[in-house]
Amino acid sequence: MTTSAGAEGLRLEAVTKDDPQPCLVADRAEDFIFAIKRLYADGQIWSSVSRAGVEHVRKEFTLESQARDLETALQNILLGRTT
Repeated sequence: MTTSAGAEGLRLEAVTKDDPQPCLVADRAEDFIFAIKRLYADGQIWSSVSRAGVEHVRKEFTLESQARDLETALQNILLGRTT
């Protein structure tokens, strides 16, 4: 479970509509609560989201990808870029 703001750092743009969803996203409190209850009540959804989440992290947050991100961030700092 995450919010749209939290999802920005999770590289969810790499997930296609055909992929199992690695997390549920909700911004309003009542939607967040509904999604949590849904996950808790439905073991199949819980398992699917859990497996997809672990696989997404393994694929998107490798040591190499983190090193590239750090290098890019440092280059941007050195060049005075803000984005």
